[in-house]
Amino acid sequence: MKKKSMSADVLKWIAILTMFIDHMGAAIVEKTNIYLLPYGKMLDYVLRFIGRLAFPIFCFLLVEGFYHTRNRQKYLCNLLIFAILSEIPFEMSFLGEIVIGFRNVYWTLAIGLVMMIVLGKIPQISDVKSNFYTIFAVAAFAVLAEFLHTDYGAVGILLIYILYKTREDRKKQCILGALAMSYEITAPIAFLLIYKYNGVRKQKHLKYFFYAFYPLHLLFLYWVRTLIV
Repeated sequence: MKKKSMSADVLKWIAILTMFIDHMGAAIVEKTNIYLLPYGKMLDYVLRFIGRLAFPIFCFLLVEGFYHTRNRQKYLCNLLIFAILSEIPFEMSFLGEIVIGFRNVYWTLAIGLVMMIVLGKIPQISDVKSNFYTIFAVAAFAVLAEFLHTDYGAVGILLIYILYKTREDRKKQCILGALAMSYEITAPIAFLLIYKYNGVRKQKHLKYFFYAFYPLHLLFLYWVRTLIV
């Protein structure tokens, strides 16, 4: 059997690079006259299609982080801190103004993390009661994401739940994850990469770089757009 070759670090680099490509389309091409140029629309499609790989990988890494972190409260605090730091860059990059009520993807990931913490505390009284509590909890967090207008909203929470629930069966995890994201044409490709995950996590010294990349790259793209407009 061929050895799996995707470490967590490789997946993180793929996620942030495809995210950057995606946001080049959303924050620059779609917000400037580039979109009106010949092949501008096609360029946007290419960038956005490549970028669809990022979110499933981030959700997968969130679930892995949930199981591997020594301090889930600190993990949640990090997500919330960068959610706050990213909000203005997010809104300026994609909306061009400060808009109350639409929140970046860090909020989605934070809600997903809280959901997994809650699900882990559900008592295994009986299958019927446990399933009821689980369904209620997942539905509640999905509604919360929609209410807060987080990026990917309820769909993101449901994907996180699927990856959490099926973690012990990688093949099943990837198939169900791909089906959940099949409404985005290229997103299922991410699960071909996730399937190759080998469980190796090395570059801990770059942890905060990966956190900070999100708000920093949004600020950079907004700055580039101001030079073009």
